[in-house]
Amino acid sequence: MRLGLLASVVLAAGLLARQAPADAPATAPAPASATMQPPMNTFDYAYYDCQAGAFEIDYDSDTPTQATIITSNHNQKYALTRSASSSGVEFAGRGVKFWTDGKKVLVQGTAIPLANCRLKGK
Repeated sequence: MRLGLLASVVLAAGLLARQAPADAPATAPAPASATMQPPMNTFDYAYYDCQAGAFEIDYDSDTPTQATIITSNHNQKYALTRSASSSGVEFAGRGVKFWTDGKKVLVQGTAIPLANCRLKGK
């Protein structure tokens, strides 16, 4: 009985230690990561409360390329286009920039300073 158990263990160890064929990749290729999307509700917009005001950002879809910021400063609007960003999601246009990594938000160039912003409802 012990001899049969020992033979099973040795056989199992040999199967586990077997090397992959030369033409097999060493590791499975990583799946392509999806492009990060900004926080938004089901209606493709998000609302932020900031230290000196607030703003809403409306997106053209759930994978946006265009966005419009509407500030609490007399509903002033800024049309923005998505820009490349390696660290998050960025939209910019006519001197205004919106950036987020999903947790932090940066808004620059608006008539009123929009700093220390938090996604409403979070």
